[in-house]
Amino acid sequence: MEEIWYQSKTAPTKYALLAGDGCHPDEADALQKYLECEYGVQEAAKKITEPILSEANPKESFYRLWALLCDALVELSDEECQKTIELLLAIQHLPSTEYFEWKELPGFGNMWHDLYQMHLDGPCTWEKENLTDERREELRRHFRRIGGVEAQLCLRGIGDIPLSWGFDVVNLVAQNRNGLDVLLSEVEVWLEVAGEELKGEVGKQSDEVRWYTRRVAQSAGGKQQSVGAALEEHWVVWKERLMEMMEDGSGLSDEGRKLAARCYDRM
Repeated sequence: MEEIWYQSKTAPTKYALLAGDGCHPDEADALQKYLECEYGVQEAAKKITEPILSEANPKESFYRLWALLCDALVELSDEECQKTIELLLAIQHLPSTEYFEWKELPGFGNMWHDLYQMHLDGPCTWEKENLTDERREELRRHFRRIGGVEAQLCLRGIGDIPLSWGFDVVNLVAQNRNGLDVLLSEVEVWLEVAGEELKGEVGKQSDEVRWYTRRVAQSAGGKQQSVGAALEEHWVVWKERLMEMMEDGSGLSDEGRKLAARCYDRM
């Protein structure tokens, strides 16, 4: 990755660092040297966490390192993304301190949610735009990366990412969203990476009621409602919705309908 990426993530001044505007320069430097193979993963884990350990209250500084690593997972190349996952695993295995245990990656899951899950809470600004094919494909790649990383973190026990987040993503298909033509890429990769685990959870046939927001069929104005049901029932609804999306006249592009079909096949 070009030098400019690391510079853009680094707090330009001490005051900016205190204000939360970027990471510590040594954190960015350690990540860069690791991704450029100057550091091994164990050495990088120690180097990148040293600035936090030197703080008077380390717990208040986790966010800046997690923000840096979350962005690396999403914005860098596939190879660099996988190396960053290995770095997080190495950080988890660092010795515990008097105040916290690295194996928990305190606050990492919250940071990931704040940076890369807000689209699950409601429509994004780009969903109101008339997207070009190029922009639509760019967004598909972006959300596919988010979903792929998230599912991997979940399966590898990194950052306390729960399997339930995968169901939150799959539930996008049941909502009235203009961006489904794009967001199906995230649904597909979650099913690709963690589909067996998701289906295993559904197969437990628990009586536990889970709540998800669904569109109200044939309602005017895109009305939605929160529905409580067993997970197995939600799964059936999601599959039915995907079948609808696969059809001509669904409002999706050709690629969107293909995405819906691949999602259905993985369920």
